[in-house]
Amino acid sequence: MRNWFQINSLTLNFHKIHYIQFTAKSKPAVVAHISYRDNPIDITSCTKFLGLTLDSTLSWKTHTNQLSSKLNTACYVIRSMKSVIYTRDLRTIYFLMCIPS
Repeated sequence: MRNWFQINSLTLNFHKIHYIQFTAKSKPAVVAHISYRDNPIDITSCTKFLGLTLDSTLSWKTHTNQLSSKLNTACYVIRSMKSVIYTRDLRTIYFLMCIPS
């Protein structure tokens, strides 16, 4: 792996890197300690990947909670602004607020 990183002029940012261990809900996770060049890589129970929030059991609960919060905010803004601005502008506001971050 080290050679591949060197050939492609890549480095790992150990402040941002982590791994997730996928498990079944009913089975306990196996404890694994992963490191690269004596730098430990932290484990996490959920992470954001390509706009989706994944958790270690591959359930949608965390993702739907985050999405619901964003949509509630967008709906409030649209409802508050609908008597003031044009419909096309409301649509633009909706898409701006719902862009994955």
